[in-house]
Amino acid sequence: MRKIALHKVLAVTAGLALLAVAGTASAAPTTMETCSAQYKADKAAGKVKEGTKWTQYYKDCAASLKKAAGDHEKAPAEPKAADLKAPLATKDKNGKAYTPAQLAMHKRIRECATMWNADKAAHKVKAGETWPKYWSACNAKLKKAGQ
Repeated sequence: MRKIALHKVLAVTAGLALLAVAGTASAAPTTMETCSAQYKADKAAGKVKEGTKWTQYYKDCAASLKKAAGDHEKAPAEPKAADLKAPLATKDKNGKAYTPAQLAMHKRIRECATMWNADKAAHKVKAGETWPKYWSACNAKLKKAGQ
């Protein structure tokens, strides 16, 4: 009877292990996998500096990926003047009321969009600055001011 119970436990454990492996195979690539593929491509293209070791390349690559993923909130679509004339929405597309934090974010988007359009019209936008960069800086400034 003990042998049967042990076999069942082993079978269940093996099945769970296979599910775990199968589940991770379809997941997004890890930082190591992404940097490894990038390293191979850069090395083949001659973009890796002579003497650069994998550990240093990986450290720089991982830091770059982390920065890109967590810089700031994703910028909303570039604002259009017509969008700014409509009343500020208080509910999502499903009719669910926005939380106070969501409402505050929508107000910041509206305010930053108004500033963006005014600065663009007055040619005050810095060369090469895009809406996502402008939004990021404006949003951070307004948050710091308590809005």
